[in-house]
Amino acid sequence: MRCFIAIDIPEEIRKYIDSIQKSFEYENISLVNTKQSHCTLIFLGEIDEAQVQETKSILEQTATRNYSVKCQLKCIGVFPDRNDIKVIWTGIYPKDQLATIQKSLEIELTKTGIYNSPAHQQFTPHITIGRVRDSRHKQDILDEIEKNRSFKTQYFKINELKLKQSVLLPRGPKYDDIAAYKLREPA
Repeated sequence: MRCFIAIDIPEEIRKYIDSIQKSFEYENISLVNTKQSHCTLIFLGEIDEAQVQETKSILEQTATRNYSVKCQLKCIGVFPDRNDIKVIWTGIYPKDQLATIQKSLEIELTKTGIYNSPAHQQFTPHITIGRVRDSRHKQDILDEIEKNRSFKTQYFKINELKLKQSVLLPRGPKYDDIAAYKLREPA
């Protein structure tokens, strides 16, 4: 099954993503369904049932060693860069704690052979707003990013790590939770 590890975005924060998406309604941009908004920590791809069980074990261990994260969405950015826009995103800040959790998962999953970290890829906690199919409206996109430079949401808490299955459908991907693990609460 096609799987990934993610954190979900609370429903009350999705309204901010909805509002920012309106700035990027162009025919060459596929906007992401905000009901499925999440931050991918690691994309695993196709894994078998034994690997699913091993991943669950790693997720459970990781969750018990890490605290919940108070964060917010802020700023708008693009991947891979401003000259070749493929993805429009909003960042999750502060980055450090999520990056630590992601790195821990990466190390443990690499040890088992379930995951092979792409060379020179640095984790950037983000929520995808839309995917850009071609270079039309590039300057409009960059102008909207500049206009929304001060974008930020209220703070929210990330308190769960999830293993999700991705099913590719003609109308877009469908994500189903396979397992969820609570992060520790600070004392």
